[in-house]
Amino acid sequence: MSPAHKLVLDHLAQAYPDQSAEMLDQILGQWEVLPYEQDGDLVGAAMMNGSEFHCITLPTFRLRRKQMRSFLEPLFARHGMLTTRVHHNDVSNQRFNAAFGFKKTWSDEQFHYYVMADLPFGERKAACQLSHS
Repeated sequence: MSPAHKLVLDHLAQAYPDQSAEMLDQILGQWEVLPYEQDGDLVGAAMMNGSEFHCITLPTFRLRRKQMRSFLEPLFARHGMLTTRVHHNDVSNQRFNAAFGFKKTWSDEQFHYYVMADLPFGERKAACQLSHS
């Protein structure tokens, strides 16, 4: 098992303590796990299932916008957009999604669903400069 898989599996075990290790392993088997490294050290991981995206970072690591953009860029190239979902009571991840460019699209009885249709944190466009002659 790769260190990124272990990081995600440990997080899932904490988030879903009622699930057996075998069940969590089976669930994780349906997802592509992508490591996120900085200076050769694992600092986080993403899970992808089609365009659905979830990520986790080590508690000591703060993901900056430029880093997030460079991590998301190849995923955008592959899928054209990203989606995610968050439990209603997970306010922290709802804030994270908003801060990193996900837009809420709809909700059901368990989740809020989000889409990221544009790669965030690109070059700032110059403000419109109208000249009066």
